[in-house]
Amino acid sequence: MDLSLAAGEHRGWARLLTRADLRLLAAPSLPAAAQALRWSRRHRLADASVQLCIEAGHGFLPSSAVVALAASDIVVLDHFGPKPVTGGPVSLRVGHGAFTAHLDGAGLTILSSFHLRAYAMADDTSDLSTSEPALSPTEPGSQGASAAATAAQEHLLRELPVQITCEIGRITLSAREVLDLRPGTVLPVGRPLAGPVDLTAGGRVIARGELVDVEGEIGVRVSEVLE
Repeated sequence: MDLSLAAGEHRGWARLLTRADLRLLAAPSLPAAAQALRWSRRHRLADASVQLCIEAGHGFLPSSAVVALAASDIVVLDHFGPKPVTGGPVSLRVGHGAFTAHLDGAGLTILSSFHLRAYAMADDTSDLSTSEPALSPTEPGSQGASAAATAAQEHLLRELPVQITCEIGRITLSAREVLDLRPGTVLPVGRPLAGPVDLTAGGRVIARGELVDVEGEIGVRVSEVLE
């Protein structure tokens, strides 16, 4: 469930994941016959194209670093699967889920069935809370408390962890081919993996660059930042 949140002038969003038995006021499931009928209409998707992204690595950057990202900067990823880039574990992303896969040269082998995933959240050990009672705007000291709260919010905004993902390639399949993907399926990789890569945040491409070696770790040297 995607939630839109608003508190005064501040707005944001959140994603809520629960077990099926905890869902409240959810639309009832379709009867088995109706589900079978819907599934039988897959032929309508035969010619529909779907783009799948090959994700090779990810890491977290503070939001202040993401905003200040510029050409020639180098982003070092916390986790990078294929080493060298032409071989190793990767994820084949489709929407909010993915297939676990293994990259070997120009081929990609599916290792698992499709699964939805909840994006990991970085641990935040900083404590921005206060044990002092809240002050109303008319009480003495309220202006100081308000300034402290604003400073805390600005600090949080600067340090908010943003997940950055490195895409090393994309594959285009028909919707029917995507539905038929099974463990053991081998897919050809469309473009040379030694070429440019994309850095994404929340599924949106924010920068492009090239892979570089940084003291044994794989990083991305930014060549272009997208507004």
